[in-house]
Amino acid sequence: HGPLYQLTFTNAGHYFFTDACYTGFPARQADPLYCGSAADVSLTMNAFRAYTLAFYNKHLKDQPTTLLDGPSPQFPNVTFTW
Repeated sequence: HGPLYQLTFTNAGHYFFTDACYTGFPARQADPLYCGSAADVSLTMNAFRAYTLAFYNKHLKDQPTTLLDGPSPQFPNVTFTW
């Protein structure tokens, strides 16, 4: 019931869905596949936070957003699957 959003974050590893890569979690040094480069971390964390906030604002606060309508040039590392 309702919309489905399936997003893929390019160069994102398992720990991107926490702040572990952003804060320098030891897994980052042990295996770069968990986090990628510093540029990947910054871009992906910003995208992840923006899409999460857009989802909550749209569905919990009933605020309009276009970020969930499809790919955004602001976040070229995010692809949509419908």
